[in-house]
Amino acid sequence: MGNCLRLRRAATWADGDEWEEEAEPCSKAKAAPAAVEDKVEVKIRVTRRQLQELLEKASRRQVEEVLAELMTSGTVYYPRQRDEIRRHWRPALYSIPEGVEES
Repeated sequence: MGNCLRLRRAATWADGDEWEEEAEPCSKAKAAPAAVEDKVEVKIRVTRRQLQELLEKASRRQVEEVLAELMTSGTVYYPRQRDEIRRHWRPALYSIPEGVEES
C-alpha cells in the first residue's frame, strides 16, 4: 500500500528556535502534499512529582521547549526493541517417565 513503517528518531532542540530532524527516505512512499501535516503520537510516562514540576514550568515556557526537555531528559523506548529484549523466561522442562504398575 506504499506505507513506510520505519521508526523515526526523536527531534532534537538546537540553536534557539530551530528543530533538527533526521530525514529517513522511504523508497515506496511518495512525498505528501504540503497541506497535509505529519502527526506523531507520543506516550510519556512520568511520576506525579515530575508532572507537577512540568506543569509549573509549562506555564512560563512554550510547548516546544517543554517537549524538548522531556525528550532529552528521559529514556526513550522503541516498542520493537523493548519487545525483543523483554521476552518471557521459560524453564527447561524435561519429561519424567512414569513407572509401569503391574497388577
